[in-house]
Amino acid sequence: MGKRVIIIFGSAIVAACGGGSGGGGAPTGTTPVASAVLTTDNAVTVAGSTTDAALFSAEFDELGNLGIIGSPGGMAVVQSGGDASVTLAKQTASLRAETAEVSIGPETQDCQFGGQMTISAEIQNPETLTAGDTFSMTYLECDFGEGMVANGGIGFTVTSFDGDLTAEDFSMGLNMTITDLSVVELGEEVTFDGDLSMSMSFTATGSVMTMSGSSLTLSDGVEFFELSEFSTTATIDLSVFPQSFSVESNGFLMSSEFDGEVQFATTVALQGSGEENPGVGEFLITGANDATIRVIPMDGQNVRLELDLDGDGAVDPDGTLDMTWQELLDTPA
Repeated sequence: MGKRVIIIFGSAIVAACGGGSGGGGAPTGTTPVASAVLTTDNAVTVAGSTTDAALFSAEFDELGNLGIIGSPGGMAVVQSGGDASVTLAKQTASLRAETAEVSIGPETQDCQFGGQMTISAEIQNPETLTAGDTFSMTYLECDFGEGMVANGGIGFTVTSFDGDLTAEDFSMGLNMTITDLSVVELGEEVTFDGDLSMSMSFTATGSVMTMSGSSLTLSDGVEFFELSEFSTTATIDLSVFPQSFSVESNGFLMSSEFDGEVQFATTVALQGSGEENPGVGEFLITGANDATIRVIPMDGQNVRLELDLDGDGAVDPDGTLDMTWQELLDTPA
């Protein structure tokens, strides 16, 4: 599962590393996890994994079709769950128009390139979305093309809605549950589980989306990562070319790539344009004994790490590391 995870729900998450072999199977979510010990041996891996996790949780916009997650650059997915939900709402809206029913489905539809998608809904007003409306979507070998096939389910409850879905100028809030959602993309299979809250606003000139939750896990059967007590806000500005993005993210991360857990937070919003990695911002990672790694983008190709591994608040001697984003995120060229 590389650092720039290719998945669907796009929203999801991470990797990081500690000294030695790393952690093993998937997290249980019930046992307290000790903070990861940051060392010169694992600092680059922890920094790359955690930064990638934060960017990953911001890359949701391609899950519109149940989308994918992962563009080699900065911002391609922060609407994953959101867009998936919007797609579901629009598809369900077309059913409403035909049936004028308040209870919809289960209604099974063929996916574009094979497989099936089953939609169910309970709505209060067949003319619009209303807080309290519930939707569910189940995929069975649903082929979205370009090598992406989905199985599993997404369910959500509308918590707020304002605007017009058909005009694509609206805002909405959702509580979402992802249940054993498996996505195969280009031969790589990843499974998601989690309970999330999302708020999103779309206009012709851009979007703002916030995703938060107590737990979101991702596994490919060998590696896993889990975000906990996290919140990510991604803003996309379509009024400029190439489009610009800004990401703010905080929370906790653990992964099969390292022992223990790290805390992360953007101290200055990560910003960039197009499919470049961020060129502006600061991202702070904290481990055991107040040790920190500060990730500072230099431009869309280069990044600096400042290590304070003894936790004294000052950058360590020889603790400034300059490298490319590709080296940090371990992404293919």
